[in-house]
Amino acid sequence: MPPEQTSNKSTVTLVVVFIVLAIGIYLLVKNSGLKSGGMGEITQENIVVKNVDINSAESKIPEGFPSNIPIEALEIYTSNSLDYTDRGVIQHSVSYKTHKSVIDKNKEYYNFMVKEGYVLAEVAKTNTDTFKNLYGSKDGDVLTVTMSFQGNRTNVDVVFLDRQ
Repeated sequence: MPPEQTSNKSTVTLVVVFIVLAIGIYLLVKNSGLKSGGMGEITQENIVVKNVDINSAESKIPEGFPSNIPIEALEIYTSNSLDYTDRGVIQHSVSYKTHKSVIDKNKEYYNFMVKEGYVLAEVAKTNTDTFKNLYGSKDGDVLTVTMSFQGNRTNVDVVFLDRQ
């Protein structure tokens, strides 16, 4: 594989991870009571990180991840939960690769989110045939799905923010 393709894959992967993390951080700050431009108390938080060993785990899905959210479990490459115990929030994340197109995966997740009653919001104006991002909320919980085409496959990052 030429170095240019490897570099492009790495850049796209970093952008996708950054977007997912930025959304998670935004939601945590938004619900922390801190106001934009205001001063707030900064505290140390207790965060419990649970990484799923995808090479030996019977289930590659993190415990507590909703079983009805569609995941192609055969090619999961990242799976974890972050428990923000002080805030009563758990962030479950699963990333996988698929041979389906970004458009097909977007349609699948869009239909799922509508069927399940998520209120969808437009997150990214940069949606293209090779990059899509869905964001929806339901009962205080948030589901974010980012899909990007890299090489000959689509990477799918699914993040479920569970407010206890």
